This record gives sequence, structure tokens and C-alpha cells, in this order.
Amino acid sequence: MIKNIILFVSISLSFAALMMSFKVQDSKTVYVDSGKLFNEFDLSKKLNKDLEKVLTARKGILDSIYDEMRVLTIELKSEVVKDQEKLKYLASLEEEYYKKQQQFDKDNKAATENCMAKIWNQLNQYINDYGEHNDYTYVLGANGQGNIMYAQQEKNITEDLIKYVNARHNDKIKN
Repeated sequence: MIKNIILFVSISLSFAALMMSFKVQDSKTVYVDSGKLFNEFDLSKKLNKDLEKVLTARKGILDSIYDEMRVLTIELKSEVVKDQEKLKYLASLEEEYYKKQQQFDKDNKAATENCMAKIWNQLNQYINDYGEHNDYTYVLGANGQGNIMYAQQEKNITEDLIKYVNARHNDKIKN
């Protein structure tokens, strides 16, 4: 009987110690809403604005060529005898349009990927510095898409991290 009590107490104490160690380790685990952090990062805002200007300019070029093709097509439809020069010019416009469209699609994809990579590279460095500075064991990314589906709100450091990364980016904090 005494052996059973001692065994029970030792198992209980071991279990309690194990739970306490998890609790202590967990206190240094926090999470960040990675989507919100990305969207509110000053570098992200700047690079996305610059990217949007480029994408808009490219769209304007394509729209201009398309409008010219549309006007020329309407003119040609109204002609009984088709002007061969206009037909050749329309064909060259169509070719130019499709070549530019393909090139712009390729360039837009590359520019977008490059922009995202620059932002995440900088964010990852800042998050790493922030985690080390605050002695966190883990800084987890939460975006509701499978990484973390639920976490206690008091473990959310998104707002603090947004302030930190923007201050670092704007040289208000030196590493």
C-alpha cells in the first residue's frame, strides 16, 4: 500500500514537473498575424505602391494598343473594299499587342515575386532580431491557413512587431 502511495505521489510529482516545464517553455512562445504584419510594414506599402505604378503603366500601354486596334477594326468593317495597308497595320498591332501582353505578364510575375521576396527577407531579419531581443523561444506566424488556427490573444505580438519592424525600417532603431 505504501509502495502504491509513493509510486502515485512520484508519478504525480513527475507529471506536475513536466507540465510546469511546458508552461515555462510556452511562456516564451508568441505568434504574429503574418498577413497583417506584411500589409502594415512600411517597406511593403512602399514597394507595393511602386509595383502598382509599373503594373498600371504597362496596362496603359496595352490598353492604348488595344484601343487603336478596336478603332481600326471598326473602320475596316465599314469599308466595302478593305484597305490592304490598314489590314497589314492591324495585323502588326495585334502581333505587337500579344507579344507585349506575354512579356508584361512574365515581367509582372517576376516583379511581384521579387517584391515579395524583398519584403519577406527584410521582415524575417527584423522578426529574428525582435525574437532574440525579447528572448522568445518561438515567434510563430498565424494566418488562418493552416499554420496556427487558434491561439490565445495575449500571445499575439502583431502590433508590437509592426511598430518594431517599421521603426527598424525607418532607422529609428539600430540593431
